[in-house]
Amino acid sequence: LKHLPLDDLFPFAPIKALLKRPIPGGQINASHLHAIRFASLAEGSATPVKALFLIGMSEENFPRKNSQSSLDILRGEKIYTFEPSDRDRYFFLQSLFAAKEFLHISYSHLSPSGSPVYPSPLVEELKRSLDGPAKECQIKEVSRNLFTPKKISWPTHPPRPTFQQDLTIHLSELSSLARHPWSFYLEKQFGIRLERSPIDSLSQKKKKILRATPHTKSIASLLRELPSGLCGEILTTEIQENASLWSEQIATWGVSFERLLLKANSFEKRHFLTGWEMPPIEIYLDNGTRIKIIGEIKNFSPKGFLYTGEDSLGSLLKTWPECLAALIASETLQIYFVDAGKIKSVQNPLLAMKDFLTYFLLAKETPSPLIPDWADAILRKGIEEIQAKEEKMILGKERFEDTVFQWVSERIDLPPLEDWLSSWKEPIMNNFSQLCALYPTRKKSETL
Repeated sequence: LKHLPLDDLFPFAPIKALLKRPIPGGQINASHLHAIRFASLAEGSATPVKALFLIGMSEENFPRKNSQSSLDILRGEKIYTFEPSDRDRYFFLQSLFAAKEFLHISYSHLSPSGSPVYPSPLVEELKRSLDGPAKECQIKEVSRNLFTPKKISWPTHPPRPTFQQDLTIHLSELSSLARHPWSFYLEKQFGIRLERSPIDSLSQKKKKILRATPHTKSIASLLRELPSGLCGEILTTEIQENASLWSEQIATWGVSFERLLLKANSFEKRHFLTGWEMPPIEIYLDNGTRIKIIGEIKNFSPKGFLYTGEDSLGSLLKTWPECLAALIASETLQIYFVDAGKIKSVQNPLLAMKDFLTYFLLAKETPSPLIPDWADAILRKGIEEIQAKEEKMILGKERFEDTVFQWVSERIDLPPLEDWLSSWKEPIMNNFSQLCALYPTRKKSETL
């Protein structure tokens, strides 16, 4: 951290992870008793200390807000359960008694948008109950630097392909681009890693467990993530029935889920009890760049690629690199759509992977508009479809649950969509022609 500029922004998450590291060996010696210790306000965290610093005590963050759920079977009952706000009040009181000589409470007095933020109501209550005044200090210089936005460039025109030295690319990088090119660009260019929203809806949890069932002998641990009660029992039954149908369909095709590792130090294709292993996939681009692809393919089969997602262009796009790698490794053309019970063929997987790698090198330098939720509209239906979705979002008629999209749109003035799509039209249409060929219901003249 000593090499970072003083006026630069740095996320607190990695610092927090370092401070919360377990002590090597798990031993706490006498020398640790009066050392600096970092902990969240939780049960048993407040121990007697000489000086105590409570950080982030703003009205927006503390105490935590109470939330109600339709799945709460105790809602409306006469029995009392501790709410999060009540627990935070108790932890705050514990912390006050834990400080022996010095207590320092801090909070950010400005939000990222510049509007004022006030201290937690518990801090105000504490100030009113004191016999004497509390010493207050506002650090203006730090606050001004803290909320100076860091400029993030968002170019619209893809760069020209240039020759690069031999590259080794992990399959996970290609998958990261396919899942969300904006998140991929932010990480590659600025080191910004955006956390995806947790899987909250029951339908999302159901899909997650179903996708994992072919790779685990027991799904008991995954089923525990479902809520208890009648709702959880119904979902459990549905998942087990779907998993049984999947097994029957896979048996009909005579295929099985296997694991393939593309290893840099491997020299021949071999089969083990745990799966397959083979050398990296080598692709030569038109400009002479040689690329080696390494990584793991989970849904591999010697007969092709087993796809467990929804049968749609946007959904298949998310696993397109892994799918092509599996087809190249198996020297086949078939994609087995397990849930839909269909088989589709890719005309030339090697050429399709070459196209995607060309797209990969462009999207590292300039953000691509081809997010999966827009893929069908961009590649088949046209810009009017995206504009209609945007209008519904503005009017509140449709929700667009994309945390990356929300993060970017709140901080960056995105270019006019029509200009952006026009500049990317040629590389997108050229490099995804074989993906579009799997969904030929729309004419290409209608796209973009």
